[in-house]
Amino acid sequence: MLSLVTTHSAIWYVILAHIILMIGAPLAMSPSQTSALNSLKGLESADGSAILNTMQQIVGALATALSTSFLTVGRNAVSGSAAYKFTNSVHYGMYFTIALTIIGFVVALFVKDDGKYID
Repeated sequence: MLSLVTTHSAIWYVILAHIILMIGAPLAMSPSQTSALNSLKGLESADGSAILNTMQQIVGALATALSTSFLTVGRNAVSGSAAYKFTNSVHYGMYFTIALTIIGFVVALFVKDDGKYID
C-alpha cells in the first residue's frame, strides 16, 4: 500500500497502510522465531536465541543502511518539488522491502522440517 502512495494520497490512506505494516510485521516475526527456536533442544535453545537476536540486530542495521541508500537514490532520481522527491524516494525504499520479502518467500519454500529434533 505504501508503494502506491502519491503526493495526492489522503493522509488516512498513509496511516492505514502504516498501521497494517506495523501489525503485520510482528505477526510474521513471532511465529517464525518460535518455529526456529523450537527446532533446538535443551541448552541449544539459549544459544539459538542469542544468535537469533544478534542476527536480528545486524540484519536490521544493514537493511536500514540499504533502505536509506535507496531513499537517497530515489530522491536524486527525479526533479520536482520536495514532496515529489520524498514520495519517489519512499517508493525506492518500499521496492527494496518488497524485493526482500519476495526473496524471503522463495527461501522459505525450500525450508523443510525433517522432524529430526522432535521428541
